[in-house]
Amino acid sequence: MSPFIIAIFLIIPVTFFGCAGIETPALTPQQNVQHAAALLKDGQPLPAERLLAITMNQSQEKNDEAGLALAYETYAEFLQSPMVAQWERYYRNNGFVDSSVTFDNRNEKSRDYWHRAVELYVKNAAYGQAADVYLNLATLEVFNFKNRRRACENFTLSLENNKKFTESHPGEAVIPPPGYATLEDYIAASRKQLLCK
Repeated sequence: MSPFIIAIFLIIPVTFFGCAGIETPALTPQQNVQHAAALLKDGQPLPAERLLAITMNQSQEKNDEAGLALAYETYAEFLQSPMVAQWERYYRNNGFVDSSVTFDNRNEKSRDYWHRAVELYVKNAAYGQAADVYLNLATLEVFNFKNRRRACENFTLSLENNKKFTESHPGEAVIPPPGYATLEDYIAASRKQLLCK
């Protein structure tokens, strides 16, 4: 048998089994989300999106609201990622796993997924995660929608949820963006810049 044919027999199983592992759901939503984030970082938005869809479906079937909130949050981040923008032609031609999402409305749909996530986080008293999501929503409103009023509202909601988090978790804090000592400092500076009332 020629070396070329032997090489083909060795490569084919690795190729198929290696690819099969990409979309295999892990045991927990957290592991699936981490895997999806790694795939996205590696320039593989298609399997990342499919894995997030699987995670959302499994979390719904199991009535796992914490897992579902995390999957919604991560899908919102996915829709805003530069990697999705780089795959514009594919998404324009083939669409997204969520058929209501288009390339042109992905920021609006991202906002919808952020809201779905934060609703579940607040319902389940996951105030640290809620504070973070409201912070992301404020940023989305400023940069993608130029909506100062909504940005200010989301900054306020982030502060309120951060306060609930620190009251229920003494000694812990939501990690602020780089350059700020606390989340409160960052939000105060952002609200001042936006002239929030």
